[in-house]
Amino acid sequence: MAFSGCIQATTVQPSDSFAKTDDGTKYFRFTINEDQLSGAPDFSALNQPINGTGQVFVKGRHFYTVGKDTLPGTEDDQRIRFFGVNLSFAANFPAADKAEAMAKRLRKLGINAVRLHHLDTMPSDETSPPRSVLGSGPYPTFNPEAIHRLRTFIRALAAQGIYVNLNLRVGYRVRPAIDGMPALDKGQTRAASVGTPIHVYYPPLIERQERYARELIRALELERNPALALVEINNESSLLAAWQGDAWFGDSWSNAIPSAYAPILRRHWESWIKTHYGSLEAACKAWDSCNDPDVAALPATTISGMSSANPSLGERISNRIIRLGHDIGITAGSSDNPSPVQRYTYDFLSFLASMDQAYLDRMHAVIRQATDTPVPITGTQMTYGGIMNLTSHQNMDYIDDHIYVGHHVYANGNPWQSTDWRVQDMTTSGTGMARLLGLSLRRAHNKPFVVSEFNQPFPTPGGSEILPLMVAVASVQDWDGLFLYRYDDSLENKEAPWYFSLSGDWGKYALTAQSAHLFRAFLIPRAATDTPLPLSIKDRLFIGTQGHIRTLTLEKHLEQHFGLPLQSAWTNRLSQAVLEKDEPPRVSPTPRGTNQATINPHVQHDEAAARVILNTPEAWGIFGKLDTLNPIKSASFAIRNTTKRDQSVQLLVTPLDRHTLQQSRHLLVSLGSDTAGSQPGSIPPRPKGLIPYPGRPGWLTLEPDPLTKVRSAMLSAHPPSWLKRTGIELQLPYTTDQLIIYPLNGSGKRLPALPDNLMRPDPHSGTTWVSLHGSPETASPWYEVVINPDAQTDSRP
Repeated sequence: MAFSGCIQATTVQPSDSFAKTDDGTKYFRFTINEDQLSGAPDFSALNQPINGTGQVFVKGRHFYTVGKDTLPGTEDDQRIRFFGVNLSFAANFPAADKAEAMAKRLRKLGINAVRLHHLDTMPSDETSPPRSVLGSGPYPTFNPEAIHRLRTFIRALAAQGIYVNLNLRVGYRVRPAIDGMPALDKGQTRAASVGTPIHVYYPPLIERQERYARELIRALELERNPALALVEINNESSLLAAWQGDAWFGDSWSNAIPSAYAPILRRHWESWIKTHYGSLEAACKAWDSCNDPDVAALPATTISGMSSANPSLGERISNRIIRLGHDIGITAGSSDNPSPVQRYTYDFLSFLASMDQAYLDRMHAVIRQATDTPVPITGTQMTYGGIMNLTSHQNMDYIDDHIYVGHHVYANGNPWQSTDWRVQDMTTSGTGMARLLGLSLRRAHNKPFVVSEFNQPFPTPGGSEILPLMVAVASVQDWDGLFLYRYDDSLENKEAPWYFSLSGDWGKYALTAQSAHLFRAFLIPRAATDTPLPLSIKDRLFIGTQGHIRTLTLEKHLEQHFGLPLQSAWTNRLSQAVLEKDEPPRVSPTPRGTNQATINPHVQHDEAAARVILNTPEAWGIFGKLDTLNPIKSASFAIRNTTKRDQSVQLLVTPLDRHTLQQSRHLLVSLGSDTAGSQPGSIPPRPKGLIPYPGRPGWLTLEPDPLTKVRSAMLSAHPPSWLKRTGIELQLPYTTDQLIIYPLNGSGKRLPALPDNLMRPDPHSGTTWVSLHGSPETASPWYEVVINPDAQTDSRP
């Protein structure tokens, strides 16, 4: 594992730019100049300015642009995938003279979409810079400077071929005194969570959101604007999630129904009961609860039990559901004959889904009218509501989800100030891969699928592999959009890693543009077999009783109902075929034994070895653990460990011309790595180490600062930044005299070519073994390989 053990001393090379820790790990200082970046790592050529031919719409299961005739659904439609990044808070509002430069930075990374995130979270009248489109007045009052800056920025992005994903409600929390709304309960000066869904059912708040959407779209000049690619109604919030999720998200259900607001939801519940049962009396018979004093009470969460001297129906049902959850699992046929407890729970889930749907459908209509385009619109992400979102989102244009590997955990719950935090010692190429594969079980078969947030954030070991591995899974599954969370949350130039930000995390940054190219250009073939999984109403309801969505729940359903292991996602394009009636499945996957090996010829994952090998005509790479015994070989390339211990490797080789790897005469080799900040006060400077978290095996944190003896807050990585040197040799299928290999500096410019002593010919095979990080002076995350220089071309699209 990277950064294994506590750094106690450093052996310094003749230059302060190199360091070696006591455990033998070597580092080199490296910073990328994003504004000056050019040459081989610059993938700007992937983008073209957006005009009327680029209007995005949904056609079948994917996104398309309208083409030259500007009409959707015609022969010149072109499929499009989005590889994007999130911008949060102030990062959405560069000054006019900086907007173009920022857009150009993103274009160089192969980015063709940005997710405008947290536009509404921090209302204020700040102007230098703004942090929200909202001002301090009643919702929705706008901040004029923020609107001006964002409107200018969207124009700059479109000129660089970058679309926008507009997020409407993300973090705005009702302020009763300012907004003229009823007071919250005692102790709730504001709704406790950004996900609290009062706004889903309370009519005055829905009306305010409609006005916010219309006025924001108009102010940003997004009517009939092809630069608007996607719209998200509600980032992470639903009534379904609030009721299902208390075990993970605190008191989200009680926050969702404050005393002054709950009667509105209760009246909707009573109306639903009468519509479906004819009367409350008929419902109480179906639920075996006719002795209860208040049949139509809003029930407590399915997770947290309630108790009182005279428990209501909802409280007693809640306790019975807890026992139910312990007594049954996801088993075939469990939903066929529901007990009264299950029937009651199914009814309340159905009601919540109907409320979520009514809200989303209403907002969808407002957005469609305001934009006057077929822009794809979605509701919230799948984790917030689970499989029942496939019911509430049936009229949405696409499905969205979020996923993280190694997310931080904070002792006091405050990521902005906490010095007591930890990350799990796990990698995406190992046990974390199940999280990515599990996303395939959350897709609706008939809709595009987007992952609008994903990351393996600093300082988790091997975090730079998340980009190519996310692309590998998404390509095999043939998804439609990926948005890394995030590029940045401020307008400051980063010189060291910073929380979730890509800017400053140079070991991850180095793999970004190639990953974008792989996904956008469809260079990793999709799985050959399309396997929709029939999902009945009963199964949706039963899975919904298991609480907040978890991959394990859906994985059990996959295995027990269809005989398919989760690993089948490497060879099968999985999705949920949502049935509108509890009828015999119209489609059925071909059963496979759960022990059957699943082998994808282009992407091979070995979870036990914590390694993924990518091998396509246009890309070769290895991500994960490389042991000391066995080289990894393919027809054209090989890699071997030159150290005395196993190590983590993130290596990707792609052509820089329009040829396959076998035919290419111009290659880019990238070595991702863990990025470290510097230990404050260290003389000479050295990287800050990642150490075991006290008392928590399997968890890590950063070593304390030397003077204060306190661990740094997550946001306080200090420059300069360091990248880990990797002890590997790469075998290239060329003789030594055919090769010139240039390390690249932080601006993408060529440094002196690798010397002969780092390029060892293999006389038996006519190949060359190259030690990329063989000396500290030649260490770089990028190497430009030229074969027969006289024939070199660079004709990247």
